[in-house]
Amino acid sequence: MNRPLVDGPVITGLAVRNYRVLRDVTFSELMPLTVLLGPNGSGKSTVLDVLAFLSDAVEDGVGSAAARRGGLSALRSFGSSGPVEVTVECRFAPVEHRYRYRLRLAVDDTTPVAEILEQRAAGQTDWQPLLDFAGGSGAVYGRTREVIEGDLLALDTLGRLSRFDGIKRFRQFVLGWRNVDIDVARVRAGVPAGVTGSRNSLWRAPDGADLVRVLRDLEGTGEYDELIRDLRRLVPKLESVRVEHTAEGRLLIRLKDRTFDETAPSDAVSEGTLKLLAQLVAIRRSGASVLTVEEPENNVHPKLHYPLAEDFRRGTASGQIIVATHSPRFVDAVRPDELWTMYRGEDGYARVRRAADLPRVTAMLEAGGALGDLWTEGYFGVGDPLADSR
Repeated sequence: MNRPLVDGPVITGLAVRNYRVLRDVTFSELMPLTVLLGPNGSGKSTVLDVLAFLSDAVEDGVGSAAARRGGLSALRSFGSSGPVEVTVECRFAPVEHRYRYRLRLAVDDTTPVAEILEQRAAGQTDWQPLLDFAGGSGAVYGRTREVIEGDLLALDTLGRLSRFDGIKRFRQFVLGWRNVDIDVARVRAGVPAGVTGSRNSLWRAPDGADLVRVLRDLEGTGEYDELIRDLRRLVPKLESVRVEHTAEGRLLIRLKDRTFDETAPSDAVSEGTLKLLAQLVAIRRSGASVLTVEEPENNVHPKLHYPLAEDFRRGTASGQIIVATHSPRFVDAVRPDELWTMYRGEDGYARVRRAADLPRVTAMLEAGGALGDLWTEGYFGVGDPLADSR
């Protein structure tokens, strides 16, 4: 199966062991746009959290990343006695240079049990070690011996050093992973007017709290005009979006409907419109190497789910996007090699299947079926939210 190349690196494989409901799952040949589909509790959000945990651990240390999630013991799958393990493989386009990173963590100690980073250059078949650590000490490039103290990862510590170019490159990729889970109340609250930015300011707050700042910094640019045109395509009655400096010293978003002469404050605008605006900004201004998005269809009319998915596809020109969704209409815009169904097995743990690997689904697609309809009508054979297990 040919995978379209993008300008930057992408995650091509993810294997997770003993992380909450993900006791043993593997994703392979991931695409620039990857969509996770399944009922509530099937593990979609946990997949996104695995990536967030790994990025947090690189930035702040294993202990801090685990503490935000209730500690390592809270992460380990029920009934499991083994370590938490995450393996990520990525490809750096267009030269097809690959990296593979493995992290194993015991639940009673934040010191990594094992941490291995390997690389494989274009045209090579064998993986070459960049770092190989166990219990805080190990080898770099198979020669230099190093010791990493506490819960810091060797990937982070050594990746800060310019002489370890390959490790540094992969560390920067992981630190560029961003999550989007919009909190409309935070969007409506705005920011203090004294918050400064620049034409290069990026989306940083996963909940959208800094949306108004990014919009303020983009106003008057061609990128801003293009953004509003895209929003109008989803909300046809919208005329304009602008940032207002209030007497109370805050910056707030105001939107104008073509029907009325006056602009409306954000607290009078529908949640769906604000969420669409926030997601379009996140796609354009996150600066993310990998952007993960939780249920982008929430509060959005079903007729808009398909064109919204198309916006996400266009967003992959600047970085990989991984989406968790329940929406059949969103899925209709997705290719079968981009779609993974998640469901719970009889043992209660997550299972995954790619739509392209289901012969019944591919046959129906060739006959003119739509992926979302095939899922809701039971052609996937798994993921029925009303079934005890499938």
